[in-house]
Amino acid sequence: MRPALMMLLVLFAAVPAAGGDGPPADDEWIVLPALFYTPETGTGGGPLVLWNIRHGEERRLSSVFATVCYTEKRQTIVQLGPELVSGDGRWRLVGEIGYERYPSTFYGIGPGPGIEEDYAAESANLLLAFQRRISPGLFAGPRLFLHRERVYEAEAGGLVEGGIPGSGTWSAAGAGLLVTRDTRDDRLQPRSGTFAEAGALACGGDAAYRTAMLDLRAYRSPRKRGVIAARCWFGAAGGEVPFQMLPAIGGVSTMRGYPYARFRDRVAWVCQAEYRLHVWWRLGAAVFGGAGSVAGRLGDLAAEDIETAAGVGLRVQLGKEGAQLRIDMGFGHRSSGLYFVINEAY
Repeated sequence: MRPALMMLLVLFAAVPAAGGDGPPADDEWIVLPALFYTPETGTGGGPLVLWNIRHGEERRLSSVFATVCYTEKRQTIVQLGPELVSGDGRWRLVGEIGYERYPSTFYGIGPGPGIEEDYAAESANLLLAFQRRISPGLFAGPRLFLHRERVYEAEAGGLVEGGIPGSGTWSAAGAGLLVTRDTRDDRLQPRSGTFAEAGALACGGDAAYRTAMLDLRAYRSPRKRGVIAARCWFGAAGGEVPFQMLPAIGGVSTMRGYPYARFRDRVAWVCQAEYRLHVWWRLGAAVFGGAGSVAGRLGDLAAEDIETAAGVGLRVQLGKEGAQLRIDMGFGHRSSGLYFVINEAY
């Protein structure tokens, strides 16, 4: 049986129908024996738990995502993603905690055709931000970053084996600031509003480096059943940056149609747009496109290095709070990718 059909059958069997005549529940648990597929993992699966809760007078949404997965490419993925808001809305905790044992591919650094080197690494990661509300929709606060990685397998004679920053075993710890401005009407399925986030980290340890990012998103609903979503993201890094920490584009959220981190360098940007349409019952559809590039310096970004991607998708709503299955088919330059994952790309 094909992975797509397997996943849909599991989801329709496991998830209660959304909607109903009664008032919305204060909390919602979704527990699935979920399957997924991406070009980087192949078919994977494991238990997946989504917890959504609305609380406070304005019924603010907090959520936690947790999963333990294993894939056909012998990858182990453990993830915990909290996004918690206090009942009075003054405090916000967001982040990700994870462990991966992950055979992967290194495509080199910079734009262009690149290389393909298979390697395998084991990593543990913690990134948390604790923010306070400054004004309606505006939050700011410190962020903490801890990371340890061990490359335990690399191609003989390749760059990863040759000792580029990020090869071997290394650890980093850092701190920084995260500022978020969020006026979206809904976090999981926004139809209007904007989201803007800027963050910076300074890291030390085996590698001393700095990173910064800017994430801008906007949502409009020209039709009752349709939503236009747009996103521009920019990342930069300096110092002795491990190749795993370089800003990158490609994968399930940025430039679908290219492999994960197909292009990476000290500077990267991507702009994407998507039209999402509710079709019937729990089903929706989407069409999307994007463009982006990478370079060693901001002044080296060039029009001839811009990569483009486009594709179409299907959406299946999983619960009352907006969680959904996303099935996307993306196409890049001499590249394509099929994705079965939870929630929108942005």
